[in-house]
Amino acid sequence: MTKLDIENAKSVTCCSKPNLEETGENSIRTRKHDEKRIIIKKTLLNLFVVGELPFKFVDNESCIEYTNALNGKVVLLCRATISNRVIDYFLEENANNPPSNVHLTTDYWTGSCQRSSYMVVTTNFIDEDWVMHKRIINFKSLDSHKGEDTRRTLLTCLQELGINDVLTITIDNASANDKEIEILMKNYQTCTMRGNNYM
Repeated sequence: MTKLDIENAKSVTCCSKPNLEETGENSIRTRKHDEKRIIIKKTLLNLFVVGELPFKFVDNESCIEYTNALNGKVVLLCRATISNRVIDYFLEENANNPPSNVHLTTDYWTGSCQRSSYMVVTTNFIDEDWVMHKRIINFKSLDSHKGEDTRRTLLTCLQELGINDVLTITIDNASANDKEIEILMKNYQTCTMRGNNYM
């Protein structure tokens, strides 16, 4: 408004809101919102993996109530999405500088909902400061629990992460695991564990 318009006007609007697109403020708000959503999702994945929670915990009434109490706008990921994203998340987190001399633990199970088979590989190692660490280094679906399938999946994991020396592998007592270990000992010659000394 010009000075003349202001004098002739019966009511004057003091100022108008700036156009958010012109100021760029809208994109800043969107960027901050997107960054916050990413942080929330990563933190949620971390909670499930480090806390060793089952993915179906997101369907738990207490979990939903807690999330709503924090911020009613946060939408929990469904368990299928968590299961898909946790693989990429932990490959990204753990693949940077894996230790080469490790103790491994494997576990296998079949999901109750999809009837899919899964394998998790956990490593334990001591760093240069003599601090013990435990990391989940692989989480994959399997075609079956047969020794050849589990061996192939475990070998692929070790090769992808550059793990050359495995001191021990702890597995459950399923008969398929005997076959897995026999095949590993034949085909993974760089492994520190040699001979027939396994339980």
